[in-house]
Amino acid sequence: MNKPKENTLKTIPAFLKPKDKIAICSSARKISLEEIAAAVQKIESMGYTAVVGKTIGLSDNQFAGNDKERAADLQSMIDNPEIRAVWFARGGYGTVRILDMVDFSSLVANPKWLIGYSDITTLLTFSVAFNVMAIHGTMLSSLKVTEGKSEDEKKKKNM
Repeated sequence: MNKPKENTLKTIPAFLKPKDKIAICSSARKISLEEIAAAVQKIESMGYTAVVGKTIGLSDNQFAGNDKERAADLQSMIDNPEIRAVWFARGGYGTVRILDMVDFSSLVANPKWLIGYSDITTLLTFSVAFNVMAIHGTMLSSLKVTEGKSEDEKKKKNM
């Protein structure tokens, strides 16, 4: 694994623009495409292109595929210069098991947003250690869309 930079200044990945690709990955617990269908719809309704990773729909006990499959899926997203953000589908447990299999050098060379919380916080910490800002934010599994509006948007409207 690469050593983090000594620099204290953080790199801010480019802000997302319409048609940018947002990859969807599950580096921990398993999740089906049906469980994130509303989130995919929301991403695309905002003008972005959703790229569903190979871990979505995989199952190995509680995990979204075995450790090698989850690490390879994440690595392919980090390495792909067309992917501008990786939004994690679900946390739980499992991400810590693949950290030593991920090479973060492509993330440093081509910064992109890593988005999630829970178990994903370990990845966010690594990203920031390599001086690339990340977003501690909502998982796709908790983003529900009904009648064209997210549950968060409906709650705000009813306040």
